[in-house]
Formats: sequence, C-alpha cells, structure tokens
Amino acid sequence: MGSPMSHIFWLWFWHGLKGLHSHGFSFLSIFFGRLYCFCQGFTSTSLVVLVMAIVYGCSTLDCLL
Repeated sequence: MGSPMSHIFWLWFWHGLKGLHSHGFSFLSIFFGRLYCFCQGFTSTSLVVLVMAIVYGCSTLDCLL
C-alpha cells in the first residue's frame, strides 16, 4: 500500500465496483474484492495488473450492454 501502482489500482478497482453495483451484480463486487485481497498476498505486480484489467474490463462491458 502507498505505492503509485496501488493508488492507480484502487481508482480503477473502485470504478469497476461502482459499475458492477449499478447493474446489480453486487456478488461480483464481493468476488473481486476477495480476489484483490488474495492477490495482495503476492509480490507479483503483473498479477495485480491482470486483476485490475479484469475488473475494469467487466465494468466497461456492463456499461456497453
């Protein structure tokens, strides 16, 4: 926590959660939240970036559908 990458991730992650919640998929928000906490246990930045892309991508698709 506290690194620039962490702040960027949280901004995108929160945007993703807001997008999912607005479409009624709160269970997906919980899933991604737990997945994020799980990924925090790793030191691999690429894994965090992958999760960020998934969260942001899902919220973008939900907005388009």
